[in-house]
Amino acid sequence: MEEDHDDGKDGKGEAPERRSAPRITARSLVEVRLPTWEALRSVYTVNISQGGMRLSLGARAPIGTDIDIILTLPDGTRLHLPGKVAHLGPDDSDDIGVRFEDLPERTQQEIERYLAELKAGRTPTSKTKSIPPGMLIKKKS
Repeated sequence: MEEDHDDGKDGKGEAPERRSAPRITARSLVEVRLPTWEALRSVYTVNISQGGMRLSLGARAPIGTDIDIILTLPDGTRLHLPGKVAHLGPDDSDDIGVRFEDLPERTQQEIERYLAELKAGRTPTSKTKSIPPGMLIKKKS
């Protein structure tokens, strides 16, 4: 995976905020809930870092809006990642930047492990047994 780099502008000609952790490009399906939504919706991540993530939300959400994200790791662990909308993508995009808030230490460690696997170019391992790709499933007679 490649790290996602800024071009030095935020789409409005202004310098972006300083980030303390690098963003890793990651296209993962996550579950998201905004206060105005009646149910969780599945959306894709654009990138993720220790402090937040960028989502292709499909709808605009005002800066400062509370957001709940559920990230399911390859081992089946579901992480609750509460946060706030920190920035919006360009006008023609419905991407939003989310800053995580008040994550427990265990959740921070899980994200750190997940990011390390992505950064190393490895697919994060799964603790659950699954059918290998290309394996045929035979019906019992």
